[in-house]
Amino acid sequence: MSGNRDALGDSSRLPDTTETVGRGVLMGSGGPSLALHALHLLDRIAGEHAHWLKHWHFRILLRRAPDAGAEGDADVFPMQAWSEAREDPYLRSHPSFVLLYEKHQSMTAHAEALARAVNAHGEVPAEAYSWFMDMVLDMTVALRQIQNDIWSLVANVDPLTGLGNRQAMWARLRIEADRHARGSQSCCVAMVDLDMFKPVNDKYGHTAGDVVLQTVASLLVSGTRPYDAVFRFGGDEFLLCLPNARPMDAWTILERLRLTVAETPITIERHGEVKTTRHGEVRTTVSVGIAPLIGGHGIENAVERADQALYAAKRGGRDRVSVWNRS
Repeated sequence: MSGNRDALGDSSRLPDTTETVGRGVLMGSGGPSLALHALHLLDRIAGEHAHWLKHWHFRILLRRAPDAGAEGDADVFPMQAWSEAREDPYLRSHPSFVLLYEKHQSMTAHAEALARAVNAHGEVPAEAYSWFMDMVLDMTVALRQIQNDIWSLVANVDPLTGLGNRQAMWARLRIEADRHARGSQSCCVAMVDLDMFKPVNDKYGHTAGDVVLQTVASLLVSGTRPYDAVFRFGGDEFLLCLPNARPMDAWTILERLRLTVAETPITIERHGEVKTTRHGEVRTTVSVGIAPLIGGHGIENAVERADQALYAAKRGGRDRVSVWNRS
């Protein structure tokens, strides 16, 4: 387990993107690498956009061709990065990217119309040019916003499991504590710790341990309610935020999850040069501690109490769920 709980201090407030990630599943396993690739594509789009805009001005405003040897036609927006981005699985599912592409289409259509007007009349229509530059600025701002949003998500994600990390966790717990303080609903937190996790690493290696952590994370997410949140607390520990749940409601949810984890075999595969073979099958269990989140009493206190209940479950023999009490 994590050991020193003195490090549970409050983190700086997150961007509002954390509020929208209701389940604490910011990306899913493998998501951070997909997000970083998406950011690379967006950087390329920004570069192509700047390249195109420079040469468009050379041709339209200065009425001369681009520098000798320059790549690309000044009237044609480079499409390579856009084509790749539109096929990218991460960006395709990002609603703001769809809007960004629509802005790009509108901007380039207006650029073509403006170029035709210059060719026909020999001068740049001031109003049309001002409108065009507004569209350029609008697209640039939208592109930067998507990049910032993705970076915010990456900063709040555990790269192994794709769950929210501690920073995302504290932000979500503050939200729920504020709701409880306003009297809107009850809430519980649960600390979940894998039992005897070290022997898995010792026997099968750390790659196998990663598979176990990813599998348990997936089981926790799939076994909770749509508005619950699951975070990786650190090491082999997870924290669950359970809104609208009293301690016994939370116990029912976590007891079901405990049984699911215990009954689910995890296949460890060995990847060789020729084929993938079944290396072994791991079964693991979890111990769980539950505590209520009480507004005005500090979210750190709730986490500490859940941790105390977790230790009680460990002392009681592991593979069980314990609810914090004052005694």
